[in-house]
Amino acid sequence: MLNPKKVKELSDANETACKEWFEKLGYEVKKLDRDNKNRRPDFLVSKSPRPQMLCEAKTVASAGYVPATGAHISTLDPAPSKFHLKLTRIDDKLSEAVIQRDTLVEDDSSFADLPLLVALFFDPWAELPRHHLGLRAESDERFREISGILESKADTFVLVKNKAAIRPVPEDFERLCLCDA
Repeated sequence: MLNPKKVKELSDANETACKEWFEKLGYEVKKLDRDNKNRRPDFLVSKSPRPQMLCEAKTVASAGYVPATGAHISTLDPAPSKFHLKLTRIDDKLSEAVIQRDTLVEDDSSFADLPLLVALFFDPWAELPRHHLGLRAESDERFREISGILESKADTFVLVKNKAAIRPVPEDFERLCLCDA
């Protein structure tokens, strides 16, 4: 079982990978979420001098949490076939990202027109059909705030656009991405 410290380390490493990927594409990345008291999307992504997008990195490293032991059940455990990634965990992460965006916009309305991307990271053994990501965002009214989902693949990301999004992914960004139809 993964302990909370390990999950935090994994999550921090994934945030760093996401930030570095945007920078590699020529974007400026500013950290927005500085503490756990005032939850915000992780990053403001800009092309000088204009803000372009908000991005939240979410790690789905477990199939559940066992409060009695304080540990996460992971598909990385020695007997991973016992555990299946719960698709509701993805919905929970997407919902958290929308709440973080809403909180930021309540405090500063200048962010209201920026599209929201959610970068999802799964442990390597998680078997998740990629099309599920797009279908979830498009079929649930709660997720219309999410413009696209970035799925981590090795040293890059695949963009899954939300066709039902309120705000589309910027075209210049989309052209730089591997896209999943």
